[in-house]
Amino acid sequence: MKKNVKGIGLKLVSIGAIVILLLIGLSCIKAKTDDRECEFYGAQKKIDAAAGGSAIISGFYIDVPYKEINTVEKWVNNEKHVEKQITRGTVTLEPEELEVKGKINTQERTLGIYSSPVFTGKVKIHSLFDMNLKDYDTREYEFNRAKIYLNVGEKSLSTRPVFTVNNTKYRTEFLSYVNKSSIVKVGIPSKTGPLEISTELEICGAESFKVQTAKGSTKMDLEGDWPSPNFTQSDRLPVSRTITKEGFKADWFIPFTQGQSSSSYIGFSYKNPVDLYDLLLRSVTYGFLFIIIPFLALFLFEVFAKVNFHPVHYLLSGAACVVFFLLLLSISEHLNFTTAYIISASATALLVSLYAGLVSGKIKISLIMIPVFASLYSFLFVSLKSEDYALLLGAIFIFLVLAILMFFTRKIDWNSLGKDKQSRDETKGIEKTEANPYKENTVLLQKE
Repeated sequence: MKKNVKGIGLKLVSIGAIVILLLIGLSCIKAKTDDRECEFYGAQKKIDAAAGGSAIISGFYIDVPYKEINTVEKWVNNEKHVEKQITRGTVTLEPEELEVKGKINTQERTLGIYSSPVFTGKVKIHSLFDMNLKDYDTREYEFNRAKIYLNVGEKSLSTRPVFTVNNTKYRTEFLSYVNKSSIVKVGIPSKTGPLEISTELEICGAESFKVQTAKGSTKMDLEGDWPSPNFTQSDRLPVSRTITKEGFKADWFIPFTQGQSSSSYIGFSYKNPVDLYDLLLRSVTYGFLFIIIPFLALFLFEVFAKVNFHPVHYLLSGAACVVFFLLLLSISEHLNFTTAYIISASATALLVSLYAGLVSGKIKISLIMIPVFASLYSFLFVSLKSEDYALLLGAIFIFLVLAILMFFTRKIDWNSLGKDKQSRDETKGIEKTEANPYKENTVLLQKE
């Protein structure tokens, strides 16, 4: 009897050791997933850099140079001399109104097995300036040397844009400075009043599209064919937005910008609804359930179905459950995640279920194990797709597993687990004898 109890205890210790060993294997798969994620982001950065990176548009703004002519009196040898002193400076004007309309088209570009979204599009920009500059008697504005700037990266342009100034089109030049590139038009009409400047840009890029707001009012209407734009990385959220599977539409309106307008940007960045490697890493987080729950099922079969699984059976079954995550990682890099998940889960569930049935000689065990795996893998899939409710679903699932385990094991006599039938009968016989020590003598007296 003691030997049998020792056998059960040794098996539980063996199963515990196997669980620890499999968790180490699971951590190795997690490390491999991290490595593949680093390779993915490295490939994505190369694609984004070749496509031009983030497209950021700043402006319009106008630099109007001027010269300040002042008279200075000087005394030389007790004689008064009047000299002219010229000081040069620049007045920078920002738009009173800035309006932007853009349409963005997205394509997937690949590098090896990895891909990243890049975009092309057309952006129409219209701005209104107030040219009523403050008048000084000593200041002379040089409008013929004024420069109209529109800051945008050289790689973000597909064609050379043309500026339209008060309904007249002008050729533009491209200038590069330290950490800044601009489209420039030199010279503006030397007259006061409103000045309208507009242009159309054919842009390209990756990662994000942003526009700098003006100190005056800024309005932007933007549409694209990307189904999951991220607006939270901008300084202002859209006033209204519509997001569908076909794309998005978003509208911004900022009546004015306090402080420096250069610190405020609006637009969107590219974001996957649930990133592949985030899904994979989160799935490995629940990996311990995929080891413990099948082990619990096998152990309960030993208790209720009177079968005997060797620790090696537990080891091989657990190894198959761990390999599921490796299959999911490798297949999902070539197929979409849902298809990869179905293939990996189906293969693992069938393998372990059939193996349990074959080694036990009871096909019913296979038929019971399949629903167990179906529930387990269904939970993980729903949890991964429901990013915001993953923790809640995980807590509920673990609670339900514990409740089901407690319900089915409520009548098990754990004290007698591991004892053979003869030992249990002998124990019951002793208990009966001790309960009525005079039973045998009573029977003899009745016969006499």
